[in-house]
Amino acid sequence: MGESHFVLGGVATYAVLQTLGHSWATDGIATFGLAVGLGALVALLPDIDSPNTLIRIIFGVGSQQARRNIWRSANALALVINIVRLIMALILDVLAWLLPHRGPTHWLIVAVGLSAAVYGVVWWYYWPDAFWLPGRC
Repeated sequence: MGESHFVLGGVATYAVLQTLGHSWATDGIATFGLAVGLGALVALLPDIDSPNTLIRIIFGVGSQQARRNIWRSANALALVINIVRLIMALILDVLAWLLPHRGPTHWLIVAVGLSAAVYGVVWWYYWPDAFWLPGRC
């Protein structure tokens, strides 16, 4: 369930940051809270392969939500944004049709691979403060 992903992601992020020597006292409440919140939000990503999960609803790309929002667009910009959301929802629906739930999106190797890719981008562009990384550059 999305709620358990969210809670466990936040707790895991908090634990990792504490282990790496970060805390709200050393990094500031806002920065530390943002990091824990982002960890909790990212933990919802494995459920992106299901049609109406919490992560898709938060970003407005739930299957039913995206279709419904097209008709509720208040102006041209909102209509364009809702059309983009609908296209994203349709692409994610195809993904959900192709992949079983709790399939590749729930595999640890996929999470490790994506984490390594993010680390590589941060290292390549030398953004040492973009993320809390062990042994900052």
